Order: sequence, then C-alpha cells, then structure tokens
Amino acid sequence: SEATSSWRLQFQNKDTTTATEIIRSSCPPEDNVRKLIPFQVVNNDVGEAGTTRILYVYIPSQLCSALLSQSSSLRLPAESTDESNNPLRIILAIHGYGGRAVQEITKWRDSAVSINSIILAPQGTLTPSTKNLGWNAIHCCGDPVINEIDDMDFIMNGVVEVFLNTLGKPGDENYNVQKSNVIATGFSNGGFMSSLLGLLSADDRPSWLVGIIPMGGYQYDVELYDGSSKPHPLPMMSHHGGRDSVVYPNGCCASTNNSGSNCYFDIGIKQKTCTSVQSAFEMWSHINGCSSTVFDEDIVNDRRVKKVVKDQEPIFTCWKGIDCIEPTNFCLWNNEGHAWGFQFPGIGMAQTWMEAVFHSAETRSSNLIEEHTIITEHGDESNISYASAISNNQHSKKGKLIFSATVALLGVFIVVFYTRKKVRCFSGLGRKRKTSDENLTCGNDEDRIA
Repeated sequence: SEATSSWRLQFQNKDTTTATEIIRSSCPPEDNVRKLIPFQVVNNDVGEAGTTRILYVYIPSQLCSALLSQSSSLRLPAESTDESNNPLRIILAIHGYGGRAVQEITKWRDSAVSINSIILAPQGTLTPSTKNLGWNAIHCCGDPVINEIDDMDFIMNGVVEVFLNTLGKPGDENYNVQKSNVIATGFSNGGFMSSLLGLLSADDRPSWLVGIIPMGGYQYDVELYDGSSKPHPLPMMSHHGGRDSVVYPNGCCASTNNSGSNCYFDIGIKQKTCTSVQSAFEMWSHINGCSSTVFDEDIVNDRRVKKVVKDQEPIFTCWKGIDCIEPTNFCLWNNEGHAWGFQFPGIGMAQTWMEAVFHSAETRSSNLIEEHTIITEHGDESNISYASAISNNQHSKKGKLIFSATVALLGVFIVVFYTRKKVRCFSGLGRKRKTSDENLTCGNDEDRIA
C-alpha cells in the first residue's frame, strides 16, 4: 500500500535490504537483550515530528539459527511436522508512558523462547516536559496525543508491515513470508494502543493481527465497541490491577468540576463518563459473540498457575466468555497497582493463552492454504472434495442424518400403507376379522359377511 511504501527500515543509519541482515541484527550476543541495537524506521513523506522512529527486534537464539539455515521458507514454527505451512509468530510488545522498548523485550523474552516467537518492540515519541516516551492512543498519553501523532500508522505500517516486507523482499529467494500471525500486547499507554489496534473496524484491522493482550490500559469509547463500524471477533485477554491508582479499574474520565481528568496525565479527559475495565470486557464478550461471562474456574484450577493468597484474598479473579466465537478472557489482579513495566505476574498465564491462539490461527491458515491449492488445481469442483477432506465429521454426520431420514420416511410409508390396509379390513359392518391362525392380510370381497 501507499502508506506502507513510505516507511523504510534502517540499521545503523543504512537501509536494511535483506532478511539475513535483519535476522543477524536481531540475535543479540549471548542472547542478551541489553546488547540489541535498534533499527531506525524512517518516513520522509511525513512533515511532522517523529518521522524517524525506533524499533527493537528480538529473535531467540534457537530461532535465529533455524532462520539462517532455512533454505526455502521463513515460516518456522514450534513443534510442527509441516514447516512450510506454519506462519511466523510475532509478539508486538508496546511499552507504557515513560517506559522503553527494551523493557517489553525483557518482560516477554522467556515467553518468546518458549513459543518460538519474534518480538517487535517499537518505541514511542518524547514528551519533553516529562521526559516520557509515549503514544497517541486517544485517551493517553502526553504530547503524542496533543500533537496527534499517527502512531497507528507507525505501528501497523512502519513496524509490522515494513518488517515483514523486508523479510520477504522480492528477489531474496531464500526467504518467503507469505503469512505471519501477530499478537499485540502492551502495558498502560501500550495497553491503550493494543486495545485500539484490536478495535479497528473490519476494513482497517490488519489481517496479521490474531489476538490482543492489553494490560493496565484499555479503550473507553463505547462507540469503538458497538458503533457503526463494530469490529469483527478477535481473541482478547485483558489484565488490570485492582488497586491501580494511575489507570483506575473503574475508568478514567473528565472530572465533574471540569478541572481535568480523575486520573493522572489527564487520561480519559475526552470522556464524559467513565468506562470500567469490567464493562470493557463485557463489551468484548458481545463482539466475540459470547452467550454469557462467568468466573474462570479453568485458570483457578490450572496447576501451571501459581496459587497465592494475600490478606485472605485471591491474588487474581478471572472471568471468561461462554460459547464465544473467539477466546475472551479478563483477569483482575486484586492487590496489584500500576507497576508492570518490567515484569508481569501473570506472564505464564498469558504465554499459555498466546500458544493456544497462535496454534488456532495456524490451523485456520493451513486449512485456507489447502483450500486455495485444491481450488487452483481442480477448479470449482474441488470445493466439494475439499469440504469433505477437512470436514469428515460434518460429512459423516450429514450422511447419518440422510440415512436416518430415509429410514424414517420408509417407516412412515410402511406404517401408512399398513394402516390403510387395516382400515379396509376392520372398517364397515359385515366385515370379518381374521383369527390368529389365519393370514393377517385382508381377504377378498368374498370373505365379507353378507
């Protein structure tokens, strides 16, 4: 697209042109994220501040080796027997107001290693008065909001699209990125951004986005959830501190005396009424077609989640959607505040969720590739064979239903026929009923009693 082509990737002030350059530059020595050197993302077509932005990329060491040795595809994946059909996994990690990109990489590094994922960690623009880096996420935060920096364009086109396009650049036959799956996460201001990304309309949301995990920040505007451009279903897992004094769990909005916001940094000042994080979760459950929401006993009973009780209160309370089109989850960390910039206590829980979402997206992608291949080779007739190939259970159920219906109709026919014959035998005066020793079929007219 035109927006995508206006951004380009540089490393140490030189244009990055090949996938190999990106991979080698994103694999830090000794796997030490502190030794990562950032990329510059440049947009010369925009005449405003922030045309040169910063992006950190982390690729786990075992994935680096696999990518560099891969001869036909960069679509690698974790524990798969068919590497060619596995999309690239990417965690898009967006830092909070006053945070740094490297903090997000440090937070998600172990998860990336475990699930074989790349981390893309962009960096926000500076608010000189506070010396904080931040994002224009509508309700938060700092000069990026005041100056109306187009951070959504930067993240979608300047970060993800440019990264993927450079990896799969035409002419570089060694690497072929046909499909990548991205889960966006972020804390505080980054939570607002990842939430906004997920709430984009069906026409605007990028196809590579397969899930979001906003933490300590979320969108307040009800119109984004249920307006005329209501977004399509999307896997969503939200986390918030029950004692968050920066982004209140009951929501941030304009104070009643119009003196500013009820939260720090004028968060939510554009909102006349506050939207709680619980309400946002309920609205997401409507987007995802859930029939209801309940306490998540699966997480409570999960042995992989450390059980901690503080002051006789569970450390977290989680909810989930029931009968949803896509996974819909929310956890309130009852005793936590607003301090997840460096680490997050539910990282294992989020990692398990990510793995499941990536796997589900990869399964759908594999089915679509198979369908496209069959249609290309065999034309429209392949639709039937493809449906049979990937829907054996449905096909079997359909066959059983047809067989059952046929038997039922045959049974009805026999009963009706038999009943009509019986009516002829038993109705009317002067007719004779056969004995048990006689043939139970009706006799001729000669058998009637005169």
